[in-house]
Amino acid sequence: MNHPDLAANLLSGYMQLMLHLVAPMEVTKVMMQAVAGIIGAVNNTTGVVGVAPNCKIIPIRINYITNNDPYGNWSQNGNGICVDDWMADGIRKAWSVYGADILNFSWNFPYFTLGNQQYNPPPTAITNAINEAATQRRGGKGCIIINSTGNGGFADIAYPSYLANVVAVGAITPCGKLKIKNGPCAKGTSADWGSNYHHYGVSGGGGYDYNVNFVAPGVAVATTDLTGSAGYNNGSTDYTFFSGTSAATPFASGVAALVLSVNPNLSRNNVRAIMEKSAQKLSGYTFSNNGSRSGTFHQEVGCGLINADSSVKEAKKTLIKAMYEAEEVEEASSTKLYSNNPNPFSQSTEIGFYISEAVAQATLLFYNLLGEKIMEIDVSERGYSSFMVSADEFKPGMYIYTLFLSMDK
Repeated sequence: MNHPDLAANLLSGYMQLMLHLVAPMEVTKVMMQAVAGIIGAVNNTTGVVGVAPNCKIIPIRINYITNNDPYGNWSQNGNGICVDDWMADGIRKAWSVYGADILNFSWNFPYFTLGNQQYNPPPTAITNAINEAATQRRGGKGCIIINSTGNGGFADIAYPSYLANVVAVGAITPCGKLKIKNGPCAKGTSADWGSNYHHYGVSGGGGYDYNVNFVAPGVAVATTDLTGSAGYNNGSTDYTFFSGTSAATPFASGVAALVLSVNPNLSRNNVRAIMEKSAQKLSGYTFSNNGSRSGTFHQEVGCGLINADSSVKEAKKTLIKAMYEAEEVEEASSTKLYSNNPNPFSQSTEIGFYISEAVAQATLLFYNLLGEKIMEIDVSERGYSSFMVSADEFKPGMYIYTLFLSMDK
């Protein structure tokens, strides 16, 4: 994985199955490269930029595809090597040895589904490894484990996405609709795949959750390709267009990385809840409350389309709350305005605040020392939040700021 868009962000990884190979075989890393590019391709003015371009990637190989089959046909048809214990060991090493905080799987076993009794129950070794990562990493805060729902196009989320400790990500088209088989708005990708979604009439419990958490783009996503002839494009370019729920999943992993970058003390459930609450509602779907989700929900697209900007803002609110909660704000009725940081400042400064939901209108007012108002900003956020002020808005000097509140609806 020596792509110029990825090299700076790659840490040492682990090829689990290499320990067990006894003969040469054809191996591909093409899908792994495409997924990595969506998560963390660097911003170097060429090619593509990942969702989290400053976050590091740890490549862990837990499956090998053979017989020149780069498209992920697993061991049931003879083209892949996939052993439960080896995969479980790779998952454990990802967090316990290499220090991963987020596990992006972008793989699943389509034959371990609720509707396919032939292969049930799912592999215990892999399930145990996933649950350990979710509960033991980061001092018990857990790894955020994110996986694709599967490309079968039916109401049956593939394993391990339906585990309660795994965040399940579906794929939408550029038209903002769930990708369905032979459906519209799928230019640049094969028509014969669809994003799996919730199994109707089945609830969770017992370590399972059959609902989609949210969706992300999954059709013709521009990303990195293997350099040279081994890539999807056979060396004609070092970039490719990648489709499927495996392309949607790294969007979510990148957003989770951004959220943890803002507040690394969040638990895996905190991160999931922030991303659910911040998801953008899609037109054409009716969203309603769901007890297992932190935002309103639809069975096909979960809480909606992941939203990086809103997720980061929500994460920042948790950080502000942690900074100031020692002051014991009475959240039901109080409003607090905090000192700007840094102070003094030469480029920008951040003003933290808490505004009660009971406040109808809030305005941040700035005055010079002569008492002259020089700027006012309407504040729409409620609860803990903050506002960034640029030095470009002011002449050098000292200023006073205050909040003006109206309780009238």
